Amino acid sequence: MANLRILSGAAVTFLSLSCSSGGGGAAPPMPDGGVSMDPSEQCQTQLDHCPPAASERDADFNQCLEGFRQYEAIGCDSQYASWVACTGSAAYSCDTSVGCDTQQSAYVNCQSRFVAATGCERLAAQDAVRCQASAPYAFSCLRGAPSSCQLVVDAGAGIWCCPKLGG
Repeated sequence: MANLRILSGAAVTFLSLSCSSGGGGAAPPMPDGGVSMDPSEQCQTQLDHCPPAASERDADFNQCLEGFRQYEAIGCDSQYASWVACTGSAAYSCDTSVGCDTQQSAYVNCQSRFVAATGCERLAAQDAVRCQASAPYAFSCLRGAPSSCQLVVDAGAGIWCCPKLGG
């Protein structure tokens, strides 16, 4: 059973995948030999490789897609996409959760560097509630937000809506 879950630390939030059964399959290739960046295809391939229980498939698929949005906002989308592609390939063992540590470290380290550089943390749950298409990603920024962001809630640390930052 695939189990995508969000793990949170002081300034780092990342996804972890663990599976109990394996299968074949590779990430969809692009013409230049790279990995497809289509999130739906990559999440589907990941879940096909490490199939969750039928009752969990939709939730795991949605959580995978949410991860793409989370990491796109901070410029770590290619690192996250590499991890999702890896976990959907034969390189990844669903039984031991081994084989994609380098890719997972890359997106976690990218996020850590973003938080350290900006003082901003994603508030993905606020995206649809507070933000518009020109600045679709919500953040809380302890040191003030980048100039491209718009303050939408000024209480506490505030909520800022921003275009893609980083990367």
